[in-house]
Amino acid sequence: EQILETGIVEKNIREIDINEIPDIVNINEYCAIYVAGGDTFHLVNEMKKNNFKKFLDEYLKNGGVYLGVSAGSIALTNSFEGCLNYIDCKLNVHKENGSKVGNINMSEKVEVDLTDNQAIIIQNGEALVFG
Repeated sequence: EQILETGIVEKNIREIDINEIPDIVNINEYCAIYVAGGDTFHLVNEMKKNNFKKFLDEYLKNGGVYLGVSAGSIALTNSFEGCLNYIDCKLNVHKENGSKVGNINMSEKVEVDLTDNQAIIIQNGEALVFG
């Protein structure tokens, strides 16, 4: 529903269970990967079980876009053991007050709070809070 609200046509969306990832021949055919919320521990365990990081590394290296919401965002941090560690921070989502907008100092382990109207953008090795 959230994706359709952005104007993307439903026929251009393919819903894939994480267990199907290893069967995808060319993940680079997709314009974006959207990972929704839910149980973060379950999501991270499924990502690990299905070697999702290997596929995501290739996808991102080739210019792919990853959109994570709630658990889908936390999974890319190092908030707890097993997370994919694309960004060296502990991430707290759905907060009333978010962290200051701007660059995240990646030279030290930080804790980032995001409201439902904020996001972290990672590009060219830098991360920033946006929104």
